Amino acid sequence: MPRLTSCAVPTFIILGLLVSGGSRALAARKPSTKTTTSNDDQIEVIAHVAFDGTGVTQVTTGEHWRKNYLYLNSADKITVVDVTNGGRPSISHEYRHSLPAAQAQVQVIVGNAALFADAPPAAHAPSSISIMSFANPADPKLVRQFTKVTGFLIDSRRGLIYVVNNEGLWILRENPGRDLELEKQYDHELMYNR
Repeated sequence: MPRLTSCAVPTFIILGLLVSGGSRALAARKPSTKTTTSNDDQIEVIAHVAFDGTGVTQVTTGEHWRKNYLYLNSADKITVVDVTNGGRPSISHEYRHSLPAAQAQVQVIVGNAALFADAPPAAHAPSSISIMSFANPADPKLVRQFTKVTGFLIDSRRGLIYVVNNEGLWILRENPGRDLELEKQYDHELMYNR
């Protein structure tokens, strides 16, 4: 039975991806010369489901009866994780299949019915993922790194990031800080430009 733990990692800004020797930044903000936030932007680990995720070849999301699911596809099974509450994920089902690996790419899932296609995965998972803090631009810090990544997906609609590696499923949440200058402008617009 998988072990479920929950944890938080404070104060970080950008999730960096190392893809096959290259790198790209995600969720980057334009650097500002003035400090206008009351608290720092964050990407925090909100949950972890421990299992061996080395066989995962595809990560897909879906919604069924007002519940949000994450489908972890491997060569011989689909693991269904209920992520309706991102901080308390739970493995709800495992479906074994006997399709050849080339045909085992999930295209659509509706409840307990799945459509597979003979197609390569749409995007290759990065080999490692790093969370960097640029709270002090002169001294950036590596906050956390995930290695041996086999699955990766950004759910921008919900502000969640899913990372699968040899330690299991990690759920991260984007948590933008407040921009006090922008809030001040907004309040001024509301008050004087009705």
